[in-house]
Amino acid sequence: MRNDNKVVFVLIDALRSDYINEEDSPFLYNFSRQNRYYKNVTQSRSFCERAEIFTGLSPRESGYFTAIGYDPENSPFKNSVVLDKLSPVDKIFRNNKFYKALKNRLIRLLTISKPVKMRGYSIPLNFLKYFGLTEDEYDFRDEKAFNGNDNIFRDCKNSGIDIFYDAFTALNFTKSNTDEERLQMVEDNIDSKFDLFLTYIGIMDSCAHKFGPDSIERKLELKKLDEKLSNFYNTIISKNKGSKFIFLGDHGMASVNKLIDVGKELEREALFCNLKKGKDYIYFLDSTIFRVWYLNKNAFELLAKRLKKNQLLNDQGVFVDESVAIIEKIPFPNKRYGDTLWMANIGVLIFPDFFHTTNPYKGMHGYDINDLSSKGTCLVSSEKHEYHEEIRLTDVYSILKKELKIS
Repeated sequence: MRNDNKVVFVLIDALRSDYINEEDSPFLYNFSRQNRYYKNVTQSRSFCERAEIFTGLSPRESGYFTAIGYDPENSPFKNSVVLDKLSPVDKIFRNNKFYKALKNRLIRLLTISKPVKMRGYSIPLNFLKYFGLTEDEYDFRDEKAFNGNDNIFRDCKNSGIDIFYDAFTALNFTKSNTDEERLQMVEDNIDSKFDLFLTYIGIMDSCAHKFGPDSIERKLELKKLDEKLSNFYNTIISKNKGSKFIFLGDHGMASVNKLIDVGKELEREALFCNLKKGKDYIYFLDSTIFRVWYLNKNAFELLAKRLKKNQLLNDQGVFVDESVAIIEKIPFPNKRYGDTLWMANIGVLIFPDFFHTTNPYKGMHGYDINDLSSKGTCLVSSEKHEYHEEIRLTDVYSILKKELKIS
């Protein structure tokens, strides 16, 4: 690829469609009116957005649905017997921030024989041996990434296109940079051999989680980000006039209006069935998704029926069966994602979950994809203005290929 035709891909996590307006984001607003503008981007109902972007496949097609899945054979924690023995201590102190820091350090030491690409988060210690990363199991540039499906990294390699990857993000990254550092890295390297610059911006996601998508704090952060992006754009253009930009908001964000303790509800139902956690069943709590695996036939026959009759769960969400999975393009039934799978209604937050045990979020995503609060947005450099009402997140793969001139 010619070095005068560089593509700067900026993934702005949780840049909701309606954030693009003249008051809050004047640079992005003006860019949208002068270039190619896909107002609404609709992701699939999953937490593996990057797999959708880089392969063009839905979760049902790629097999990627949640960031962490059931994978006892390949779990980085499968041989750590000590973690099971520490489980009683973990149950007592799991919400203590000093204990959490010590625990994560201990986890790294106990699994030193095999590099750990996955953190322990707030997953019960005796559950860790069952789980591993899904889309981030391999570096995206690895041939084994994305289950061997066609992807933009393989496409670029085959076309002789060099990718600058250091300014991006993944759960298996060993170093975490700030948004400002990532933008600066791209500015510093725009005149180098690289042709595609993958850049990640996380402030919209983190701020809307903490304060809510409609908060004044989120609006103020957007204004700050918009100014930074304006300066970033002008700096890049001044250094490399032919550079093209793709600004992508991968999904939206909804306000949280109800908290439910699903873990407590599950354990109450399991107690009624005389079943023991870790022996008869295990589970995983994402913010909007709840999954259960049954470790024996008796647990399945008793607990699965009890859960599907649970009034709270039926009022606040939906249990997924194959018909729902086909509509939502979810890979289910699939052992990786549970024997029982439940998804929350808009605004309902599972709390605590296996990532957050203090300070519940005020904003969350992963809800009904047809709701406007779930929509992301996409802006692409173009010689003339084009307006498109809606695309799917999987369509971004084709956009990337087009801008990179990959046939």
